[in-house]
Amino acid sequence: MLTYQNLNPNRLREVMEYYSETGIFRWRLRLSNRVQIGDFAGCLTPTGYISCNIDGKPYKAHRLAWLYVYGNLPNEQIDHINGCRSDNRIVNLRQANNAENQQNRLAQKNNTSGFLGVCPFPNNKWRAQIRVNGENFHLGLYKTKDLAFEAYQDAKKNLHTFNPEIRNTP
Repeated sequence: MLTYQNLNPNRLREVMEYYSETGIFRWRLRLSNRVQIGDFAGCLTPTGYISCNIDGKPYKAHRLAWLYVYGNLPNEQIDHINGCRSDNRIVNLRQANNAENQQNRLAQKNNTSGFLGVCPFPNNKWRAQIRVNGENFHLGLYKTKDLAFEAYQDAKKNLHTFNPEIRNTP
């Protein structure tokens, strides 16, 4: 787990400039031979986040954006509202606890149904399920994956109050 205790907002603003409308950071100081003043800061990680090294330590750009704009970090997590982990515009970031942040998940790449909350079940059925506050809820078995997804959508609207909208593509 990365700690941000050694990085304060003043140091961050000294070394980088943050453009809140685009979510992009640019270098204000030359901290290494590979960096020029004005260059884009950060690189895309395999998990889809932007990571920036400041004073030899890696930081996630969405947390840096929050620190840059608000001067502190939330006690819990920062959620990307649109689900795009590299979109660090301040309007796309919000504080969330773990349960709230999980409401904003996409279907996983290994999802065989193509729908969030839907998985195949024996005898050509489709199971709909939803997770709320760490607990799984069975929503029923359906003849088609479309019907199972409708059940999931209805449940999500009622149970995922932090993020009731569905984005279904990974």
